[in-house]
Amino acid sequence: MSQPPDEGRELELLQRVQQQMGKVLEELDAVREPVEDPQCWEPAADVLVEGEHLVVLMDLPGVHEEQITLSLRERILVVSGEWPEPCRDPLYQRQERPRGRFRRRFLLPQGFDENQLQVHCVQGVLHIRLPQLAGSLVPTVLP
Repeated sequence: MSQPPDEGRELELLQRVQQQMGKVLEELDAVREPVEDPQCWEPAADVLVEGEHLVVLMDLPGVHEEQITLSLRERILVVSGEWPEPCRDPLYQRQERPRGRFRRRFLLPQGFDENQLQVHCVQGVLHIRLPQLAGSLVPTVLP
């Protein structure tokens, strides 16, 4: 039994989106580099599309906004900084939260206005927002 014409187009569109997602993931893997400094850690992050904005949410508990450095060049967003050790020398019974230098890199899709980057930190979560350029397509979601 053949599919109605609309279902065939929807399936074709879904396959194209899946191929584009695969290409974006391959680019992300290419950008992701091993951390040269074993003392450097990578914070957990989510990257999503909200309306016409690309949003990066990154867990940085205990890190103040002024301790975070962002750079964006050639579609590569780098978030780095340091979560300092406490002033006094605590005697840990168990330590699971990373401390010290951190760094995370993301390859951003084309079509977003890098000059309109918005950044703020709320309750230990760094929020980075990039608006979509007029006329560009919303990209696939980055992991």
